[in-house]
Amino acid sequence: MLKPLNKKFANPGDMHIKMLIEYILSTNHSSLRKSLDILPVYLKTIATIDKNKHPETISINDHFQTIKDLLTQHLEMEKQLFFPYVLQLSEITKSTVKKAEALL
Repeated sequence: MLKPLNKKFANPGDMHIKMLIEYILSTNHSSLRKSLDILPVYLKTIATIDKNKHPETISINDHFQTIKDLLTQHLEMEKQLFFPYVLQLSEITKSTVKKAEALL
């Protein structure tokens, strides 16, 4: 669930597509990236301290790194490919609607 951007846009579903994309990048993606940077420090510390008593912590740390890499790639793909494509489709749709309205 997306958090409200401000009082004007209490519901992200009411936002224009460009503003929604900027919102997603600046809030959701940003907080996820920060978490992905902080968590490995904690996981590595836990794995180092508890590896003898809980050897599974090493595996958890390794699995998290794989997940982190996949999420980072996903976020970058959205930023570089998906969101620009959605914006382009939005512009094409607006243009098509205007042309259709002109014919009526």
